[in-house]
Amino acid sequence: MHNKQLHRLRYNHDYIGDHHDLAERQMRAVLWLTSIFMGVEIACGYWFGSMALLADGWHMASHSVAFGISVFAYIYAKKFATHEKYSFGTWKAGVLAGFASAVLLAVIGANVMVESLSRFVRPAEVNYKDALVIAVIGLLVNAISAVMLHSKKQGHNHHSHGIGCSHDHGHHDHHHVHLPDPVDLNHRSAYIHVIADAMTSVFAIIALAAGYYYDLGFLDSMAGVVGAILMLIWAYQLTVQTASILMDKNIEPKRLEEIRNTIESNNDNRIADFHVWQVGPQHYAAIISIVTHTPQQPEYYKNLLSQFSELVHLSIEVNSCTESACHK
Repeated sequence: MHNKQLHRLRYNHDYIGDHHDLAERQMRAVLWLTSIFMGVEIACGYWFGSMALLADGWHMASHSVAFGISVFAYIYAKKFATHEKYSFGTWKAGVLAGFASAVLLAVIGANVMVESLSRFVRPAEVNYKDALVIAVIGLLVNAISAVMLHSKKQGHNHHSHGIGCSHDHGHHDHHHVHLPDPVDLNHRSAYIHVIADAMTSVFAIIALAAGYYYDLGFLDSMAGVVGAILMLIWAYQLTVQTASILMDKNIEPKRLEEIRNTIESNNDNRIADFHVWQVGPQHYAAIISIVTHTPQQPEYYKNLLSQFSELVHLSIEVNSCTESACHK
């Protein structure tokens, strides 16, 4: 019963995007590369009794944990993409992984900051030659990882249709706004980890070379402080961006006003309640409660908003005004 109508009105909640599989493969490759290098560093550190190797190896381990979180998020999001227990899909699993990675990066940055500042008070003997070799190898690993991650091509999700769920939009004469390319925050968090580690390697190479050739040992600690500051700044920015999405505070106010004006400029419509939140890279869901003297079917209001292609899941509540006709 009602099979055709039910099929037409049902929404597809798979918003993870076409790039998902490619991103997962790249993240797995970076995880394996980082983990192998980490294992070699730790093993060699114990074998040769090098604290520099051990320290860098355990530092690399923290990044392996971050990449592991990212890989798990990709696997989980794909496995449960259409599971009924997730009302709007599993895209936010990647955002949550990005948030966790940002917190981990902040912890790493704070640890590097404390250790670097302590070296100003209690200078430690540094084996510049061995440390330089480690820093160069670490930079090479990070460069390869960055190339792997940077080559990811963003894709658009073609699994879901715009508001109204009707596939026939030929009779509409609306201008569709071009949206910026979607950002995979899970992927971006891993990329920031790699770049942060690469930057600290560059600073370390410069400082270690200065210490080795010119006996400027204090630059080693200075490089650590600068690297830690960069990590903390990037961690803060990523935390704010991911937290905004997780807390549904992420759509631009200007865009909200455009949606409101589109509804209220038609007849005597007024919006009583309005909620919009992100459910995918370029996908938003909305609940709009409308009060009007000339109520129409929900499809009518969905067609009014068809220019907003990012609204892929739209619930309309229409309330008939019982007061006398109002003047605009």
